[in-house]
Amino acid sequence: MFTDAEKVGKHWQVRNAWGHSLQLPRMDTYDGVCLEIGTLGTGAYNFKRKKGDPLKVEVIAQMLGSLRRPLYLVDTRRDGTGAQSSWSPREFATQVATMLSASTTYSFLHLPCMAPSIDLLSNKELPWQKFRDCYCEDLTEEALNVGQAFVEAAAVNNGLVVLLCAEAYRAGFATLAAEEQETCYCHRFSLAHRLAERLRATYHGVVVKRVDLDIMEFLACKQARQDYTPSLVRLTD
Repeated sequence: MFTDAEKVGKHWQVRNAWGHSLQLPRMDTYDGVCLEIGTLGTGAYNFKRKKGDPLKVEVIAQMLGSLRRPLYLVDTRRDGTGAQSSWSPREFATQVATMLSASTTYSFLHLPCMAPSIDLLSNKELPWQKFRDCYCEDLTEEALNVGQAFVEAAAVNNGLVVLLCAEAYRAGFATLAAEEQETCYCHRFSLAHRLAERLRATYHGVVVKRVDLDIMEFLACKQARQDYTPSLVRLTD
């Protein structure tokens, strides 16, 4: 689990608490570059599997493979490496990896430094707006360094960082009724915004877009025999 990162020459150096480090590539500058940050929830509204249909893990693998680009799948859940239950490393580090084509560059990482704290997750009384504000305040500079390092490293090879959490994607979230927003808010969107703000403050003219991956949209395109194009949301002015 990496907990901090710093720029060292033409690379990012990400480190864990033991002092072990990993060197990630980066461009000389990202001025004027378009960067993308993917988001993915393991949940899906109205996902109903019939006999003979692919498992949800297979659908996720197919959707990721359809992007045809190198991928860092970053688990931003606090308990992402828990017991071997649904949506554990068994699925993402093993099954998805083996389902992707050999030509797809794919890595799965669990980075709880970017997850909400245990105390915050335990507070069930907070409305989502307050939860969002507390989460953003709790994010440390070290955690954001790690997120920025992987976003920039992925872009070197036209790759994509995908921030993974549990809640399903809901199109038009801002237009939903307050009670609906309470049920589907996810911190991965706030994390993407914080990283975009950081990148905008670091580089002149950088454009940051969020790539929202949605299982149900992918299945609809597949059924219609159409190519899947994820929804894009511009996060910078």
